[in-house]
Amino acid sequence: VLIDGSEAATLGLSDGDAIVLRSAVGELRGRARFARLPLRTVQVHWPEGNALIGAGDREPRSHIPDYNAVATLERA
Repeated sequence: VLIDGSEAATLGLSDGDAIVLRSAVGELRGRARFARLPLRTVQVHWPEGNALIGAGDREPRSHIPDYNAVATLERA
């Protein structure tokens, strides 16, 4: 799970710490890996990230899946 190093520091996380992301539809367990990202965001590889996205969440006109999710992050 990619997270900005300064954001991780505010959460008390170190690079490589085990973490859990939870959304309204699922959870993803992984390890924090520092990267330069906008604050209050994380990035995950999409196959694993699918656990956080509802299967029916699609853009109304194009029917493209919504690849964004609101999630909480905590130490595992």
